[in-house]
Amino acid sequence: MDDLVQVVEKLSFSVTADAKFIDIKRLLVNSDVYESEWESVENIVDNIYEDRSSSLEAEIIKQENDSKLKIERAKHALLEKQLEIERIKKHFREVKNCVQRSYSYLELEVQRINGNCNDPFSTHFGAVEEQTTSKGHQPAESEGRKGIVSIAKKLTSPGFR
Repeated sequence: MDDLVQVVEKLSFSVTADAKFIDIKRLLVNSDVYESEWESVENIVDNIYEDRSSSLEAEIIKQENDSKLKIERAKHALLEKQLEIERIKKHFREVKNCVQRSYSYLELEVQRINGNCNDPFSTHFGAVEEQTTSKGHQPAESEGRKGIVSIAKKLTSPGFR
């Protein structure tokens, strides 16, 4: 109906807002212009049809481009997330390797402190026990040694690895 209203308006007829399709058609068909200048009416109809087709095609192209853009944005977001996951995995591997190296160095340090390479987590408490003071007390163990021994015990516990 909008197309018919446009044809009538281009022919300089006035149409009310509440006019019905049949009324507008009668106005057009019964006009002198319709009978005498049929070709100009036909050209107006063709132009309106082409304008509508062009605008519909433009709208379809716009919607397709919007859809493609949304897809590309989603792909980009997915790639960003995958890159973030890979960065986290790399960081995890680096931390894991660092912890494993630290554990190995700690084992060697405990062996060095204990002076016992066969049993890295044994202590030299036997020697300390033999050294008693005149009052029968053992000398206090150094804080550093206590810390290393407690770390070594934790590291060798069954639930650690």
